[in-house]
Amino acid sequence: MSYKALYINIPFCVKPCSFCHYTDNVYFGFNEIPEKYFNVLLMQLNKLKNIKFKSVYFGGGTPSLLSDKQLDIIRRLIENNKLNSDEISIELHPAFINFNYKHNDFFTRYSVGAQAFSKNILKTYGREDYDFNNIEQILNNLQFSKSKPVINIDLIFNDNIIFSESDKNNILKLMPDTLTIYPNTKGRGASRLIYILKTLNEFKNFLNKFYDTLGKSKHIFIRKACKCSEYAKIQNETFGDIIGIGHNSVSYIGDESFLTLYDTAKEEIKILKRVNKGGRYLAGVLSSAAWGVRFDYANKFLKEAVSSNYFRSVEDDIDINSKHARKLNDDELIYMPDSEFIRFYLNILSGRKYETVYYNKLFLSEIGFGDSDYGTLEYVYNNINFLNQDASIIKNSPPDRFILIEGIDGSGKDTFADLLVLELKKRFKYDINAPISVTGQPDSSLIYGRSAKSFIEDLKFKTQEEAANALIENMLQSEEKILRLGGIVILIRGMLTSLATYNYAFHEELNIKSKINWDYLIVIDVEPEEAFKRIIKRGDKLTWRENIDCMKYFSEFFKLYNSNLFNKKILIRNDDINDLKIYAEKIADELI
Repeated sequence: MSYKALYINIPFCVKPCSFCHYTDNVYFGFNEIPEKYFNVLLMQLNKLKNIKFKSVYFGGGTPSLLSDKQLDIIRRLIENNKLNSDEISIELHPAFINFNYKHNDFFTRYSVGAQAFSKNILKTYGREDYDFNNIEQILNNLQFSKSKPVINIDLIFNDNIIFSESDKNNILKLMPDTLTIYPNTKGRGASRLIYILKTLNEFKNFLNKFYDTLGKSKHIFIRKACKCSEYAKIQNETFGDIIGIGHNSVSYIGDESFLTLYDTAKEEIKILKRVNKGGRYLAGVLSSAAWGVRFDYANKFLKEAVSSNYFRSVEDDIDINSKHARKLNDDELIYMPDSEFIRFYLNILSGRKYETVYYNKLFLSEIGFGDSDYGTLEYVYNNINFLNQDASIIKNSPPDRFILIEGIDGSGKDTFADLLVLELKKRFKYDINAPISVTGQPDSSLIYGRSAKSFIEDLKFKTQEEAANALIENMLQSEEKILRLGGIVILIRGMLTSLATYNYAFHEELNIKSKINWDYLIVIDVEPEEAFKRIIKRGDKLTWRENIDCMKYFSEFFKLYNSNLFNKKILIRNDDINDLKIYAEKIADELI
């Protein structure tokens, strides 16, 4: 079996930190690692031979309490047993480092647990043994060491601690390769979560010039041209096997997980299968969904969510099921935006085959940064517009509104619909009885769907009468479905395309009576020559409608069409995507 990562746990600390969740499984009052425990580690490690790892990670506790002698022994054992690794990481406590890290060339990555720069704040964390000067000195030593390791800094904040301008200046002074900013996950409540989201958003805007985020993560930042931890990728993205050795370490083998415990009295290790933690893969997909998960894993373990428009691509940030979305590779990252959290939880996670306390709580805890109270999360993610930093605006359920978006192929009508949906979801809470829906015509699932689509797409028909009947009946049956949806319904391509196609084919008008009182007819307009360039660039197979003469005909038809079936017609010129964004915001505001 090929293992992807090795985790070595050192569960010893000098003293506890106020934010630590692992105090029940850490031994305190230790300035060094006991030899008896160290020998147990060696015994476990010596069982591993001839394995190629992507990452070896020394965590804790305080792994930097290891001595030079102990690290030399571990290094020789790893080399003798041919345990090769692309990356070897260790966590450093700035005040407690027993080995000569400046001249150590064993580690390729260091994660410095700064947690804060202010002496007063560090004191509240129980970490008053160092200050910013100590942290700066450590990074200077590491940056000029001969191994040139990757350097990460960890920071943590409480809901009552505000990052100052001095903190931000200190980050720019240190400029680590990666920066991880954790909220304290012991807190609870809506005001705390709102503060966390605002703080992380503020940091993202502040760091944007120098750092990218890991996927769509809100708290992991990677300096441009640098790379993230291989261990983090294995743990949260590729879900490779991980061997855990040492007390309270967790191993992930396939879809199962195991806990290693150290019996201090007997000085021995025992390994227990974790039977109450669910399948590792589904748990991993749920844990990573909000910032980035591989397409193949999401498609396998959350297939219904993938096919139901809950995910967007990390790379270009578009709905992976949109009409012109490119085909994704299996290893590409997709993510679930904040606006989909409650809809996903109610429609898929709670009421379907994933209905278990563990999975529900796991997902809620991830999006709540430790807080799994549904009422709190529903309030924050579904009722208030925290993106605009206005916690006082309570959103109503979407009203019953009907919007038809038309435009020639390549006009950008699908892009505009996507932008409009994003803006609407910022303004309205999700209501299972009044959703925001996107659909299109012809509807192939209906009786006349295939023949109507054949006429629209390929201009195929037996007689003029049959073509007219297929278009009319499919539209009326489709409208019956639309009326049952409730909420805001956006139809991309509908009666205008039918009317224009019929008129083009037979030089006659088609008599259509809609059952819907449409609120908006939105026509996305672009020069046919520009639309043609976009279609060619997409690489789509050209249809009969996509020659320049046909596109000019349809473009004029859409622009000139007027009817009392629509309360309002809007013509949007798509020369720049920013124009579409402005109109999307304007129309969303009108619907509030």
